[in-house]
Amino acid sequence: MENKEMSMEELLKEEGERELHVHDTIKGEVIEVTDKYAKVNLNTFTEGTIYLDHYTTDKSVDSLKKLVKVGDVIEAEITKISEGESSYILLSRLNT
Repeated sequence: MENKEMSMEELLKEEGERELHVHDTIKGEVIEVTDKYAKVNLNTFTEGTIYLDHYTTDKSVDSLKKLVKVGDVIEAEITKISEGESSYILLSRLNT
């Protein structure tokens, strides 16, 4: 077995080329939290958004800040991928 060393640039390129698909379960680090949504770094040079109502079904929770903080690693399912000029990825924890 050959032990090949990769440069940081090669590692980043390889990681960035990983394809994401709807229904994939991913882990990512929370990089921003508001009352209604959190931004999650997906480690693929992109980020996803998870809204409060896709994080919990508990209607008594009125702020996502009560559940997660910047730096937390969460697991979520990709529910929508929109590509183009205003691309985005939506996430949900309701089925994970």
